[in-house]
Amino acid sequence: MFTPDNNMIGCGGPLTLAVAISQIKERRRSPRTGATVLIPPCTPIQRTTPSGDLSNSDANIYAPKYLLNEFKNGHKTVRVYRGMVVKLYKGDADVASCATHEHRMAVLFANHPHIMNARGDIVFNQPRNLTVLRFTNHGFELNDAINRGMTVAQKVLVVSQIASAVQFMHSKGYVHRDIKMDNVCVSRTTTAATSGGARLNHVVATLVDLETCMVADEINPHHAVGTRAYFHPKMMTNAAQKRAPYADLSVYEVDVWAFAVMVLVMFREQHAWSVPHASNRNYQKFQSYVFDTPSAWVEDLRIVQSAGLNRNVVAENMVYTALRVLRTYHQSPPTALESREGHDNSPASIMEAFTWRP
Repeated sequence: MFTPDNNMIGCGGPLTLAVAISQIKERRRSPRTGATVLIPPCTPIQRTTPSGDLSNSDANIYAPKYLLNEFKNGHKTVRVYRGMVVKLYKGDADVASCATHEHRMAVLFANHPHIMNARGDIVFNQPRNLTVLRFTNHGFELNDAINRGMTVAQKVLVVSQIASAVQFMHSKGYVHRDIKMDNVCVSRTTTAATSGGARLNHVVATLVDLETCMVADEINPHHAVGTRAYFHPKMMTNAAQKRAPYADLSVYEVDVWAFAVMVLVMFREQHAWSVPHASNRNYQKFQSYVFDTPSAWVEDLRIVQSAGLNRNVVAENMVYTALRVLRTYHQSPPTALESREGHDNSPASIMEAFTWRP
């Protein structure tokens, strides 16, 4: 069961906005791959300069990322996760332009509950400025949340929510281009007590890091963006043939494939392959598929369809298989599961052994 960390903001952690900013100042020379600080939801977020004047220049607001993993607040170590994204820069025009683009994407998708949006921004001590993106209570990266333990119901909910985010983004004519575990934040919420007195734990997933998000028709076909382990097989083939990465490939399929890989990783809790290739045994299992939709799997089919996975039959098979296997594993005794290769009945080995071709 996924639960929050007691040192995190929102559950008693002592971090304040002033402390967060001071820590960013101290660590500004240590750039990492992401920047993030938790800020209490009660902290007022205002777009003002230290003197109280409103800032009107986008170029002086948005910024590259500096990651804080943890820091000392008095005698206590505060762990910092990706609940609140705080981005800082020193005035570099290219970096500012990139980060401004991300903010605009966040504004564009602000109405979707599972895509990062801009909560506000703060300017301090120009030209070093920061922007604050949406607060995710008890937020963890998806990898961290899974390592802490997530139920199958929680995982399926995350899949459904991110599928909805991908579909919404595509419906607007945009593609993310870097969908992966690291770019999904997960928070936990607790529902009201049920009739039996129990309280149910739910999760809220958010697709983040919109720097690579672009209008599909404006993407440069010669410039590959993303993470290699999540690359579409056609991109790998094009690279081997020294062709443009997106040659003969819909950029929407890049997102669909990466989403499917992410789901498979969620349920296997490891990658099925380092690079998709026709000679890889695990990859071969997902190359052909015919849908079977008994009533027990209608919800899984809805999730697959909501992400627009019909753009790629292999991706459909990967996601649908992952959902079905994990549901079966947790709903049936292990002895009832057929393992065609005689493997043990762990979820990972079941995924290895099963090919869903009704």
